[in-house]
Amino acid sequence: MDPVVNLGGAEMAQDGSQVSLLSIRDTSAISDARQDQTAPAAPMNPQTKCSLMSIPPELRNLIYRYTLIETEGDAEISIPASGAPPQHPPLLHTCRLIRKEATAIYFEENKFAFELRDFDNMRLRRWCGLSRQHRNTPVIFKFWGRPVWTNLLQWLEDYHNELCPGCDAAIFGSCNPMSIACRLFRFVDDQEERRETDWEELRSILEVMHQCLVIENPDWR
Repeated sequence: MDPVVNLGGAEMAQDGSQVSLLSIRDTSAISDARQDQTAPAAPMNPQTKCSLMSIPPELRNLIYRYTLIETEGDAEISIPASGAPPQHPPLLHTCRLIRKEATAIYFEENKFAFELRDFDNMRLRRWCGLSRQHRNTPVIFKFWGRPVWTNLLQWLEDYHNELCPGCDAAIFGSCNPMSIACRLFRFVDDQEERRETDWEELRSILEVMHQCLVIENPDWR
C-alpha cells in the first residue's frame, strides 16, 4: 500500500491522488448512524411497575374481594376463645388509601365467628373496641362450655351499653343455653324500646329470671 502524506486539509498518496478528510469523516458518521439504527432497544426499567391505584375503582374492588373475602372451608373467619386472634390481612396495611377503600369490604362481606366459652365475652368486647368498624360488624357465635350466669350477665350489660353485639335468637334452637341467652338479649331490646331503662333496673329483672332458670336447670347456677 502506498504511503500517505498529510497536507493539512487533505491527504496525498504517493501516486499524487488526494483523499479528502471531510469525505472520510462523512463516511464514518454514516456508518455510526446505521449501527445506531440496528442496535437493540434498551431494556425497560425494572423499577417501573403498575400502581394499584392507577386502575379503575371497579377493578380495584374485584381485587380487594378476591384477596380479602374468605371462601374456603366454612367461609368464615374464626375468632377462637383462646390464643392469638387473627391478624388483619397484609393488604389493609399497605397504605392509608387502600385501607380506606378495602376495610369495609373485609368487615362487611366476611363472616366472623366468635367462640364463646362459658359465655365469656371478653375477647368479643376487646375486638369491638378496636374501631367502630369492628363494633358494627355482624358476627355469629359458637358456644361451648357451661352456662356461667355471671359471664352472661356481663355480656348483657356490654350489649346494653353498646360495647358489643348480642346474639340473634332466630339462628338457634329452643333448648340449648345459647338459645336462652338470645331470648334474654331480645328481652333487653324490648325493654329499651318501650321506655328508657337503666342497667340496674334491668339487672334486677334479669336476676329474677335467673332464679327461674336455675329451677329448670341447675347448670345455670
